[in-house]
Amino acid sequence: MAEKKRNPPAPREPAEKTLGQVLADTRMNKGFSPEEVVTQTRIPPHYVKMLESNSYSMISDQLYLLPFLRRYAAFLELDPEEIASRFVHDVQRSESSATRMQEPIEMTGKKGIRWSEMLVAALIFAAILLAGDLAWRAYGGKVMRMVTPPSDIPASSVVPNPPANPGPDAGAVQGAPPPASP
Repeated sequence: MAEKKRNPPAPREPAEKTLGQVLADTRMNKGFSPEEVVTQTRIPPHYVKMLESNSYSMISDQLYLLPFLRRYAAFLELDPEEIASRFVHDVQRSESSATRMQEPIEMTGKKGIRWSEMLVAALIFAAILLAGDLAWRAYGGKVMRMVTPPSDIPASSVVPNPPANPGPDAGAVQGAPPPASP
């Protein structure tokens, strides 16, 4: 039995590095730590991590990262516009490859006016109005009456109370000029 020679697998071309890998590799080759990048570029640490890990989905609008990406690329002495255009291309490619639904979503039953709920609300409102009207008719006039003094006491017999602590100007009229001194 003759042995078949197995051909060794052909060496694969290295896959193109992702943008995050390019940034991280360049940073490490230049000897910077992520903390140094944050300190020197003033890019928030979570954005540096996002950019280096290609996890752009953590932010709702990926294009918001562009100014930070340009600043990071300039710091690493890479072409900021080339890096930015690659980023935009990657983001657009990921959005276009997102799974899209082919069929429209069907709505389940339209919510119409529920007449039974409207009727109950109207009956409750009418009952409150009726109770308020009955209460007004029964007690409304009595509550509004003021207490009047008995009419059998003559007004001349009522003496006003004197002031508790009469001062030197007790008899003076407010707003009148002071009496002239002799």
